[in-house]
Amino acid sequence: MDNIVLSTEEFDFDSGKTFSIYPNPTKNNIFFSTPSDYKIYDITGRQVLSKRNAASMDVSSLNSGTYIINNANGESQKLIIE
Repeated sequence: MDNIVLSTEEFDFDSGKTFSIYPNPTKNNIFFSTPSDYKIYDITGRQVLSKRNAASMDVSSLNSGTYIINNANGESQKLIIE
């Protein structure tokens, strides 16, 4: 896994969402409305998880907090881990 630090300008929070995450907030697993390559970043911009061609992802290893999920098209969503 790469330890890439990104700036907030690199995340595009567009109101025309092309994918959604559920359940959100969550504790264990998340599911995506559209399978894609997904990367999860912590609030500092450090990549903490990634999965290729995913329809779901196990996030139980992550600490409680707010994360950003970025798909292969560069679109982002906020994820809350309880």
